[in-house]
Amino acid sequence: SIDNKKQRLTICTSLLSRHNIEPFLDRLLTCDEKWIVYNNTKRCYHWLSPDDPIPKTPKPNLHKRKVLLCIWWTTAGVVHYELLPTGQTITGLVYSAQLQRVHDLLLVKQPALVHRRGVLLLHDNARPHTVRVTQDKLQSLGWESLPHPP
Repeated sequence: SIDNKKQRLTICTSLLSRHNIEPFLDRLLTCDEKWIVYNNTKRCYHWLSPDDPIPKTPKPNLHKRKVLLCIWWTTAGVVHYELLPTGQTITGLVYSAQLQRVHDLLLVKQPALVHRRGVLLLHDNARPHTVRVTQDKLQSLGWESLPHPP
């Protein structure tokens, strides 16, 4: 919509202005989620004579299996990734626990980012990213969440 375009322009302009005053791309931490669909089928091989009919094999499962991959990275590379158990999705509590794990890993992998410069988190406006428990966790970690356009 027109309002979304205006909002995207405003957010992008403000981020560019901020970057011109103080470059911040090396402080960015971002994350994303991706459903991984898999099917571990085993194929049976049969030795057949030229006249033998091909045996039919029923499909064991019509529903594909899937897991949710959550990955976190900075300009230095991947910081953390995890596969959520089958059927689990991201909630505010799951996301907050991930934030803590990523923070603990950053203390080891990129301590200067945590202690001196400060983490700037860029994530979308999905519900688990905006709920109160997530906002409280970000505040307790001392991380700043950058605005994300709609």
